[in-house]
Amino acid sequence: MTLTQMSSIAYDQLMEVLPQEIEVFNEKSRGAITLATSGDFAGASLENAIYKSLYNANRIVDINNANGNVTPTNLEHVTDTDVKIVGSLGPIAFKPIEFGYILQDPINGLNALTKALSNAIIQKQLNVSVEAAVAAIGNNAAATTTYTGNINNTKTNTSLGKFGDARGRIVATVMDGATFTEFVGENIANQNRLYMSDNVQIVDILGQVTIVTDAPSLSGGKVLQLVRGGVTSTQGRTEVAMGRTAGGELITTNFQADYTFDVKVSGYNYTGTSATEAAIGTGTNWAQSATDVKGTAGLLLTK
Repeated sequence: MTLTQMSSIAYDQLMEVLPQEIEVFNEKSRGAITLATSGDFAGASLENAIYKSLYNANRIVDINNANGNVTPTNLEHVTDTDVKIVGSLGPIAFKPIEFGYILQDPINGLNALTKALSNAIIQKQLNVSVEAAVAAIGNNAAATTTYTGNINNTKTNTSLGKFGDARGRIVATVMDGATFTEFVGENIANQNRLYMSDNVQIVDILGQVTIVTDAPSLSGGKVLQLVRGGVTSTQGRTEVAMGRTAGGELITTNFQADYTFDVKVSGYNYTGTSATEAAIGTGTNWAQSATDVKGTAGLLLTK
């Protein structure tokens, strides 16, 4: 099999596995963190315009008063600004002769490789999406609650109070494994697991979905409470290449996959000038664009 054929097969299988994994994740997470595999845009950022709330234009009037003048409320847009990230996985090296030595079809190796790549790309996409949400929401005092001790239902309920009558918009909680262990110990011993990947699981606790993932930005007891569509990440371009290297004891084939994806945190603008993980994880690079905190991605509990 030629390198061109192997590269094409690897790309096709990667593009097949990625949507399958993402569709399952999106369904079970109730859309709080939505991952997608298409929707690239030009440049490093994208503005999404939505109409500003007209709540303050609504009023009760006294029919007996004189018909006085009222200052009009403008129909305006607010914008959420996405940020585009460029990722690369590899190079990954293997020796083609090994497949012949163990009488295995190279396709078997490609299947294992693309499955591992799919999980790795989804994990990176999820980690950066969570990092963006923690940074954006954590920079907003109106959406952040500080707690002490172990996390429990009382503390998550207190946090929900910041959304007032919109608390029902929160559909999912996101925490790491250590915090989840505390949460289960404080509340309930039985969970209904909805989704399982190498590093991510989704469970149902008392009717509310909890996404458990050891995203680095969740360490130290941080807990996200997200609305449907709170965080959206869309895959852009994917480039796959394979090349052979001679000169060693055995011929080596190198595989590498480059990819892009964007991250949007609902109700926030990304104002940073670069798209490194450090910049995306810096709270001051995010600013609330929604008129009210109730129109944002959600809430954050932090110690």
